[in-house]
Amino acid sequence: MIRIRACVLALAATLPAAGHTWAGDFYWGLEGARERITFEPHYFTLDGAPDGSFTNRARGNAGSLVLGHRWHTANRFSIAVEARAGASDTDFTLSIPEEPATFRYDIPYAAAITIQPTLHLSDAISVYAEGGFSYGHLREKKSSPSSSAYNETGWRSGTLLGAGVNLRLGQAWSARLGFREIRYGSLRYTSRLADGSAVELISDRPEVRSWHIGLIRRF
Repeated sequence: MIRIRACVLALAATLPAAGHTWAGDFYWGLEGARERITFEPHYFTLDGAPDGSFTNRARGNAGSLVLGHRWHTANRFSIAVEARAGASDTDFTLSIPEEPATFRYDIPYAAAITIQPTLHLSDAISVYAEGGFSYGHLREKKSSPSSSAYNETGWRSGTLLGAGVNLRLGQAWSARLGFREIRYGSLRYTSRLADGSAVELISDRPEVRSWHIGLIRRF
């Protein structure tokens, strides 16, 4: 009986510490990114002509609002669930006077949800990995007065992987630097002439790679 009582008291003594271990912080912040988007449309022709593939890359800037919650699971480890929503000015444009035709591809808006396991190297510095899903508004457009044209717009989900480092700036503020890669699901659509007849079946899986910096505040 004495041993049981001693065990219960020892377990009770650990409860405050356990509560502290799982204490968490909500946070919000802003991120800015320098990104490269790769579009690789593959054209499957319907008239017997050879198929064609193209690699179209564009560089630009993006910004996001960040909201998240972090749980401190151990002295040197924590895990965060984070949501982001943002906009991008990155777009690929091309004009072919000989056809004639103009092209524009972009992903102007995107949102993401990720999980970030984090290792705290010290009170000031931590490193993290992140994985999750992104949801982007993809647009691919070809305009032409005489040849085939298309205007495909839609939301697509994609997988997101990344890694980075956090630097604590004070009691509530921190800065982050990281790299992120997003691979979206396939776009599939048809190019048509002005009379509506189909010319090509087109497939594309856009990819976004970015370096980002952010300023985060806990509350």
